[in-house]
Amino acid sequence: LAKEGIDSVRGGNGPAFIEFETYRHKEHCGPNLDIDIGVRSEEEYYAHIEQCPIKQFREKLQKDDILSESQMDDLEIKILKEINEAFNFAKESSYPHFDLDDEKTYAE
Repeated sequence: LAKEGIDSVRGGNGPAFIEFETYRHKEHCGPNLDIDIGVRSEEEYYAHIEQCPIKQFREKLQKDDILSESQMDDLEIKILKEINEAFNFAKESSYPHFDLDDEKTYAE
Protein backbone atom coordinates (compact mmCIF):
# COMPACT_ATOMS: atom_id res chain seq x y z
CA LEU A 1 0.00 0.00 0.00
CA ALA A 2 2.74 2.47 0.92
CA LYS A 3 4.68 1.57 -2.23
CA GLU A 4 1.64 2.36 -4.39
CA GLY A 5 1.28 5.77 -2.77
CA ILE A 6 4.98 6.54 -3.07
CA ASP A 7 5.08 5.45 -6.71
CA SER A 8 2.01 7.59 -7.45
CA VAL A 9 3.58 10.68 -5.89
CA ARG A 10 6.89 10.08 -7.64
CA GLY A 11 4.96 9.62 -10.88
CA GLY A 12 3.68 13.18 -10.63
CA ASN A 13 0.14 12.40 -9.48
CA GLY A 14 0.21 14.81 -6.56
CA PRO A 15 0.25 14.09 -2.84
CA ALA A 16 -1.04 10.87 -1.32
CA PHE A 17 -2.58 10.09 2.05
CA ILE A 18 -1.79 6.71 3.54
CA GLU A 19 -3.77 5.64 6.59
CA PHE A 20 -2.88 2.72 8.83
CA GLU A 21 -5.03 1.39 11.65
CA THR A 22 -3.30 0.36 14.84
CA TYR A 23 -4.35 -1.52 17.95
CA ARG A 24 -3.64 -0.11 21.39
CA HIS A 25 -2.25 -3.03 23.41
CA LYS A 26 -2.35 -1.29 26.78
CA GLU A 27 -5.08 0.74 28.45
CA HIS A 28 -5.45 4.38 27.50
CA CYS A 29 -3.64 5.83 30.49
CA GLY A 30 -1.69 3.08 32.18
CA PRO A 31 0.15 -0.22 32.06
CA ASN A 32 -2.82 -2.61 32.17
CA LEU A 33 -4.47 -4.58 29.37
CA ASP A 34 -8.14 -3.60 29.95
CA ILE A 35 -9.03 -7.31 30.09
CA ASP A 36 -9.98 -7.17 33.75
CA ILE A 37 -12.52 -4.37 33.27
CA GLY A 38 -14.23 -5.83 30.20
CA VAL A 39 -12.99 -3.40 27.56
CA ARG A 40 -11.62 -6.34 25.57
CA SER A 41 -11.42 -10.08 25.92
CA GLU A 42 -8.23 -12.01 26.50
CA GLU A 43 -8.76 -13.72 23.12
CA GLU A 44 -9.00 -10.38 21.32
CA TYR A 45 -5.87 -9.09 23.01
CA TYR A 46 -3.75 -12.13 22.15
CA ALA A 47 -5.09 -12.25 18.57
CA HIS A 48 -3.83 -8.70 18.06
CA ILE A 49 -0.50 -9.44 19.74
CA GLU A 50 0.05 -12.18 17.14
CA GLN A 51 -0.61 -9.64 14.35
CA CYS A 52 1.79 -7.05 15.79
CA PRO A 53 3.32 -5.21 12.79
CA ILE A 54 6.64 -4.75 14.58
CA LYS A 55 6.85 -8.47 15.32
CA GLN A 56 5.91 -9.31 11.72
CA PHE A 57 8.44 -6.85 10.28
CA ARG A 58 11.17 -8.22 12.54
CA GLU A 59 10.38 -11.76 11.31
CA LYS A 60 10.44 -10.58 7.67
CA LEU A 61 13.82 -8.86 8.10
CA GLN A 62 15.22 -12.06 9.54
CA LYS A 63 13.57 -14.35 6.96
CA ASP A 64 14.83 -12.21 4.06
CA ASP A 65 18.36 -12.14 5.56
CA ILE A 66 18.28 -8.35 5.83
CA LEU A 67 19.22 -8.29 9.51
CA SER A 68 20.48 -11.07 11.73
CA GLU A 69 18.94 -11.82 15.11
CA SER A 70 22.01 -10.26 16.73
CA GLN A 71 21.70 -7.08 14.65
CA MET A 72 18.02 -6.79 15.54
CA ASP A 73 18.82 -7.28 19.23
CA ASP A 74 21.47 -4.56 19.01
CA LEU A 75 18.97 -2.19 17.37
CA GLU A 76 16.37 -2.94 20.01
CA ILE A 77 18.87 -2.23 22.79
CA LYS A 78 19.87 1.05 21.11
CA ILE A 79 16.22 2.11 20.73
CA LEU A 80 15.33 1.21 24.32
CA LYS A 81 18.37 3.13 25.54
CA GLU A 82 17.26 6.20 23.59
CA ILE A 83 13.72 5.92 25.00
CA ASN A 84 15.00 5.53 28.56
CA GLU A 85 17.30 8.54 28.15
CA ALA A 86 14.35 10.63 26.94
CA PHE A 87 12.22 9.54 29.92
CA ASN A 88 15.03 10.26 32.36
CA PHE A 89 15.59 13.68 30.82
CA ALA A 90 11.88 14.46 31.17
CA LYS A 91 11.78 13.26 34.79
CA GLU A 92 14.87 15.27 35.74
CA SER A 93 13.75 18.45 33.96
CA SER A 94 11.81 21.17 35.71
CA TYR A 95 8.25 21.86 34.71
CA PRO A 96 7.87 24.65 32.16
CA HIS A 97 6.43 27.93 33.42
CA PHE A 98 3.19 28.93 31.77
CA ASP A 99 1.56 32.32 32.13
CA LEU A 100 -2.05 31.22 32.00
CA ASP A 101 -4.03 34.37 32.54
CA ASP A 102 -7.42 34.51 30.83
CA GLU A 103 -6.18 36.93 28.19
CA LYS A 104 -3.77 34.32 26.81
CA THR A 105 -5.82 31.22 27.52
CA TYR A 106 -9.06 31.83 25.63
CA ALA A 107 -9.65 32.97 22.07
CA GLU A 108 -11.93 35.93 21.51
